[in-house]
Amino acid sequence: MPDIETILNYCVHLDSKPAFKYVYDPPDGTPKSNIEMRPYPAVVHDARGTPLEENACLDENGFKFVRHVASEKTFNDEQRVVKEYYKEIEELVKKTVPGAKRVFIWDHTIRRLEEQPNRMDKGTPRGPAKSVHIDQTYEASVARVRRHLPEEADRLLAARFRIVNVWRPIENSVAHHPLGVVNWRSVDPERDFMHTRRFYPTFEGSAFNVRHSDEHEWWYLGSQTPEECTFIKIFDSVDDGGKTARATAHSAFEDKTSPPEAPQRQSIEFELGFVNLNVGSEGALPLPVQLACDALSRQAEESPDKWKKIIRGPLTEATRQRIAPLLGANPDELVFVTTTSHSIDMVLSNFEWSSEDTIVYLTTTWKGGRGDVGYIRDKYRVNTSVFEVKFPTTSSAIIEGYRAHLRSARSNQFRGRVGQTRQPKLVALIDAICSKPGIKFPWEEMVRICREEGAYSVVDAAHCLGQQVDLNLSKTQPDFWITSCHKWFYVKRGCSLLYVPRRNHHIMKCAFPHNSYPNASTSTLQQRLEGASTRDFTSFLSVNAAFDFRLWLGGEKAINSYCHDLALAGGRRMAEIFQTDLMDESGDFTLNMINVRLPLSPSLPETHDIISYVDRKLLVEDKVYGLVFKHNGAWWARCCAQVWNEPSLARFSLTTPSSDLRFELYSLILRTMTIELQPTIPPPSGDKIILYDLPGHAASDVAWSPNTWKVRFVLNLKGLDYRTVWIEYPDIAALYQQLSIPSRENRDGKPLYGLPVIYDPSTSRYIGDSLVIAQYLEDTYPSTISPPLFPIGSRGLQAMFIDIFIQTISDPLHSITSEFAMRQLPPRSSQYYRSRREARYGCRLEDIAPVGTERRKAVWDGVRAGFKSFHKWSLVASSSQPFVTGDKPCFADFVVASYLTWFKRLLGENSPEWQELMEAENQRWFNLMKAISPWEKVDEEGLQLFRSTFKLKA
Repeated sequence: MPDIETILNYCVHLDSKPAFKYVYDPPDGTPKSNIEMRPYPAVVHDARGTPLEENACLDENGFKFVRHVASEKTFNDEQRVVKEYYKEIEELVKKTVPGAKRVFIWDHTIRRLEEQPNRMDKGTPRGPAKSVHIDQTYEASVARVRRHLPEEADRLLAARFRIVNVWRPIENSVAHHPLGVVNWRSVDPERDFMHTRRFYPTFEGSAFNVRHSDEHEWWYLGSQTPEECTFIKIFDSVDDGGKTARATAHSAFEDKTSPPEAPQRQSIEFELGFVNLNVGSEGALPLPVQLACDALSRQAEESPDKWKKIIRGPLTEATRQRIAPLLGANPDELVFVTTTSHSIDMVLSNFEWSSEDTIVYLTTTWKGGRGDVGYIRDKYRVNTSVFEVKFPTTSSAIIEGYRAHLRSARSNQFRGRVGQTRQPKLVALIDAICSKPGIKFPWEEMVRICREEGAYSVVDAAHCLGQQVDLNLSKTQPDFWITSCHKWFYVKRGCSLLYVPRRNHHIMKCAFPHNSYPNASTSTLQQRLEGASTRDFTSFLSVNAAFDFRLWLGGEKAINSYCHDLALAGGRRMAEIFQTDLMDESGDFTLNMINVRLPLSPSLPETHDIISYVDRKLLVEDKVYGLVFKHNGAWWARCCAQVWNEPSLARFSLTTPSSDLRFELYSLILRTMTIELQPTIPPPSGDKIILYDLPGHAASDVAWSPNTWKVRFVLNLKGLDYRTVWIEYPDIAALYQQLSIPSRENRDGKPLYGLPVIYDPSTSRYIGDSLVIAQYLEDTYPSTISPPLFPIGSRGLQAMFIDIFIQTISDPLHSITSEFAMRQLPPRSSQYYRSRREARYGCRLEDIAPVGTERRKAVWDGVRAGFKSFHKWSLVASSSQPFVTGDKPCFADFVVASYLTWFKRLLGENSPEWQELMEAENQRWFNLMKAISPWEKVDEEGLQLFRSTFKLKA
């Protein structure tokens, strides 16, 4: 379509007072406005077929045309527009606007009818706006954030944010009144923008009206269709002296060339505010660094050959010189590379491999590194060995285990190879700070072990730069060390550093891929590995600007002190909200990433569908993100603490932060999500008492737990009608949470979830804790047939007896039985039990008290001594009377019997310990077990439920 000559309505200020306008009838005696619109002739250029149709830029021009097919066509259903079309626009904005991480829509306007100036209802159709304007001033834009997101405002306003209108026609191509926009490059904001106060019925705002200028360059998209959107920048917090467009004047205008029969214009426009909110490890690019990158790109494009042959080299070398001291390295030992995964591949590919060589890597190695190892293994038929690491654990356990693993791998290289003289290569791929979970390894010690064991160390330190201070590679002496610069150091993405000490320069012969093969003896490391002629060095050179920015913030120690404290405080707040715990409660493995256990069942598999669901819910629906993953049988959320983009956050680097709102918001969203993913615990039904118990297969009747056996004995003694519901270890918390069961508290105030629990339908009560349950059953169901569990005056005495018994007997018995308990549990519970118990003991269950060791003998001697003491303390010390008080059982007898039952079922009646115990104290404990045998039974309904649920034979 041709350019259109038309009339545009510009603003004229009528007096010397600040400009204002009432959008409703003003108070008596007050003029409605001191401005008016006057027509001026103008030419509006058609962008169709020009470079601006495809290449208009929001930051350069202030507008952009984007093709997008919407599912919504008529926009007649307000609820459907908000529920469905809003989501489409959010996704479109994220794809269109560089750096858009979060999008918030606060309003939309549908234009169909003639303007109705006093109608302020949301969604009311209005006619085209026929005056040149910008929807709000800079101050009003900031106020928008405070109005719509008050709790987050301070944090959000510290980062870059932009407000954009997304305008599109409805049903038909635009005719009669197209939308025109002014190119930012043709305006003078100080001259052209008129700050106008706008008074609404419930609040005051402000907008920019626009003064006329012949210099204004107007554009529109001819015959714009409903599948084409116009993005109009209303505000940008970047103020760089006019280089970046901050606001775009726009207006509808009359097109007299439109056919009379063409439909009248219908359109919808959205106002959006979004903030660059980076909660992961993809990095954050501060505005000073972004501007430096733009300047470097312009310089490179102005004279590509001059840039390549004369300018780029000295700049790169100066950057290398500057970063080297931060790493404790010599500049000639550093090479700029794109990614850590590419660098690991390059290092491994430069080795000369044989089938006798071995690569050792960790279970936490990032998938890129695992892929590199797999490629070398398949191509050269080398051996691979995996060192398993599961958190929680200790540094000493990692160090000791790693040394033993390397020695085993070295030993295997010589097994069966008599007369072999060549020393096979042993190459170890080490995590410095792994990603899943976000944990710092004792990598410096692991490097030392490699050196002592004759292994090459290749350290994946992707997360180190900008997170770990006081690095000194010359002292640590890794063989190869690779770090990312963008994750934590605020460099433009696509920049990493490879450290190769001089002693290993000869190994690195060329880059992969490469466009030349320099002679290793006559070329430098950098010439061999950085030599790709068409590589964009902008990200490499942005290290200087990032360095300046971090120094301005306060330096490495100040930044990381703040981030570390925030990670711990925020993580603890998340754990408090989740009622869970941190992976690293001590903080020994924590820098600026924190791992918080999610209240999700470990039985939930880490499938592609579930991870996709989590990602989409967090990113698309909730506009917040942190890494969610499964490790060691539990689900975790990893959050990164950052000092954000804008310089105004520098003040935080010098203070000790409390938990940040980000962590609380993320926690609440994740908590809702975990409820959706959690297995559903059915509510109780029927008229029988329900006993919630832990299943196992140590015995044919399933029950094994000593705590629940205490209650089961009582129920059987009293002859009460009950049924068992089996709950696996990982689901105990869900049982309490979903059924609103009252819980006790740990010493630190956190909820204590445990079994047994009963539900009594006659009183509609849940009761937990075996002693409390026994007292409840005694009081609620007194029996004239069975003996009293708590003879008059004995409750306090029995409680004291039970406490002493558990302290004396329970802990040693756990040392002996834990491995056996773990092995007889269903898979989900077994994995959960192992991880929690090993975290408590600080070692593998198999290593607590192995059979045949002095440690086991010492533990067993302690158990025997305890039983002897209790035999003496009994009120009747003769083995002819089986119970504590004689021939009638009380609750204390059932406590002792429950631990004996537990011991018998886990170790077996043929075990030497059990047989010794049954003969001890004149067969005192044998007689007790014989006496309680009538009550050692499990309800048939519970057995059937177990068999059907767990598909095990009786």
